[in-house]
Amino acid sequence: MARIVLELRPLSFIIENVPGIKAGEVWQLDEAIKRLKKVYRLSEPDTLFAPDFGVPQTRKRVFVLGIRRDLGLTPEHPEPSHCLLYTSPSPRDRQKS
Repeated sequence: MARIVLELRPLSFIIENVPGIKAGEVWQLDEAIKRLKKVYRLSEPDTLFAPDFGVPQTRKRVFVLGIRRDLGLTPEHPEPSHCLLYTSPSPRDRQKS
Protein backbone atom coordinates (compact mmCIF):
# COMPACT_ATOMS: atom_id res chain seq x y z
CA MET A 1 0.00 0.00 0.00
CA ALA A 2 2.75 2.50 0.89
CA ARG A 3 5.43 1.36 -1.54
CA ILE A 4 4.12 3.17 -4.64
CA VAL A 5 3.47 6.41 -2.74
CA LEU A 6 6.96 6.38 -1.25
CA GLU A 7 8.55 5.65 -4.64
CA LEU A 8 6.63 8.35 -6.54
CA ARG A 9 6.47 10.89 -3.67
CA PRO A 10 3.39 12.80 -4.88
CA LEU A 11 2.41 16.06 -3.14
CA SER A 12 -0.69 14.33 -1.79
CA PHE A 13 -2.55 11.02 -2.02
CA ILE A 14 -5.72 9.21 -0.96
CA ILE A 15 -5.92 5.64 0.28
CA GLU A 16 -9.42 4.20 -0.19
CA ASN A 17 -10.49 0.73 0.89
CA VAL A 18 -13.31 -1.35 2.33
CA PRO A 19 -14.21 -0.89 6.03
CA GLY A 20 -12.81 -4.36 6.74
CA ILE A 21 -9.30 -2.92 6.37
CA LYS A 22 -9.72 -1.51 9.89
CA ALA A 23 -10.59 -4.96 11.26
CA GLY A 24 -9.17 -8.42 10.82
CA GLU A 25 -5.71 -8.12 9.35
CA VAL A 26 -5.35 -4.49 10.43
CA TRP A 27 -1.56 -4.81 10.48
CA GLN A 28 -1.44 -4.02 6.76
CA LEU A 29 -3.04 -0.60 7.25
CA ASP A 30 -1.02 0.05 10.40
CA GLU A 31 2.24 -0.81 8.62
CA ALA A 32 1.40 1.43 5.65
CA ILE A 33 0.55 4.34 7.98
CA LYS A 34 3.76 3.83 9.95
CA ARG A 35 5.87 3.97 6.77
CA LEU A 36 4.00 6.91 5.25
CA LYS A 37 4.16 9.06 8.41
CA LYS A 38 7.91 9.49 7.87
CA VAL A 39 7.28 11.65 4.78
CA TYR A 40 3.58 12.62 4.96
CA ARG A 41 1.10 14.16 7.37
CA LEU A 42 -1.87 11.79 7.47
CA SER A 43 -5.50 12.00 8.45
CA GLU A 44 -6.87 9.32 10.72
CA PRO A 45 -8.52 6.47 8.81
CA ASP A 46 -12.18 7.50 8.55
CA THR A 47 -15.20 5.57 7.29
CA LEU A 48 -17.33 7.68 4.96
CA PHE A 49 -20.79 6.84 3.57
CA ALA A 50 -20.85 7.50 -0.21
CA PRO A 51 -24.36 9.05 -0.47
CA ASP A 52 -23.37 11.71 2.07
CA PHE A 53 -21.01 13.07 -0.62
CA GLY A 54 -23.32 12.83 -3.64
CA VAL A 55 -22.07 9.44 -4.86
CA PRO A 56 -24.98 7.30 -6.14
CA GLN A 57 -23.88 4.17 -4.29
CA THR A 58 -24.94 3.03 -0.84
CA ARG A 59 -21.63 1.84 0.53
CA LYS A 60 -19.08 2.77 3.14
CA ARG A 61 -15.39 3.21 2.36
CA VAL A 62 -12.35 3.94 4.52
CA PHE A 63 -10.18 6.90 3.52
CA VAL A 64 -6.74 8.08 4.64
CA LEU A 65 -5.52 11.40 3.24
CA GLY A 66 -1.83 12.27 3.01
CA ILE A 67 0.01 15.53 2.29
CA ARG A 68 3.78 15.75 2.04
CA ARG A 69 5.27 17.23 5.24
CA ASP A 70 7.36 19.86 3.45
CA LEU A 71 4.15 21.58 2.27
CA GLY A 72 3.17 22.50 5.84
CA LEU A 73 -0.48 21.50 5.41
CA THR A 74 -2.64 19.13 7.47
CA PRO A 75 -5.12 16.83 5.70
CA GLU A 76 -8.74 16.85 6.87
CA HIS A 77 -11.72 14.80 5.78
CA PRO A 78 -14.54 16.83 4.22
CA GLU A 79 -17.89 17.36 5.90
CA PRO A 80 -20.83 15.58 4.22
CA SER A 81 -22.37 17.61 1.42
CA HIS A 82 -25.48 15.49 0.74
CA CYS A 83 -27.28 14.16 3.83
CA LEU A 84 -30.22 12.20 2.50
CA LEU A 85 -33.46 12.09 4.47
CA TYR A 86 -33.92 8.34 4.06
CA THR A 87 -30.58 7.52 5.66
CA SER A 88 -30.57 7.14 9.40
CA PRO A 89 -28.92 7.55 11.90
CA SER A 90 -26.74 10.64 11.39
CA PRO A 91 -23.71 10.43 9.05
CA ARG A 92 -21.19 10.38 11.91
CA ASP A 93 -23.12 7.63 13.75
CA ARG A 94 -23.20 5.48 10.58
CA GLN A 95 -19.42 5.70 10.36
CA LYS A 96 -19.05 4.06 13.78
CA SER A 97 -20.97 0.95 12.78
